[in-house]
Amino acid sequence: MSNSVKMVVLVRSDPKMRRGKLISLITEASTKFFTDNNESDEPGVIHLKTSLEEAQWLREGQPKIIGWSTENHMRDIVFRSEFRGISSYVLKDGEKSESGGDSIICVALGPGDTEDILNLVGKIKLI
Repeated sequence: MSNSVKMVVLVRSDPKMRRGKLISLITEASTKFFTDNNESDEPGVIHLKTSLEEAQWLREGQPKIIGWSTENHMRDIVFRSEFRGISSYVLKDGEKSESGGDSIICVALGPGDTEDILNLVGKIKLI
């Protein structure tokens, strides 16, 4: 295990998207860590229970690696991430969106050990 902790965000490369939509998806996927792990029911309050790696990621400014992927690749990675104990946050695009369907459009993995996540993801083309 390395001392480097990052989140990897993958975005489908096949649908035609405006740059603003692409940035919006990356932002939404990376912030799902906060919304999915919020233990507070109180409006306006976020209470996160984090692992040591997640706390390190927060302290270090939430570093990310952003890359292109395909839907099949992302489905496979999400499936395998469960067995490796790596958190995944999946975004599906709705029918009224630019891509025109209810398919996986973006996935955030981690935060976690950078080497572990990159070994799971494999070689990707960076955005």
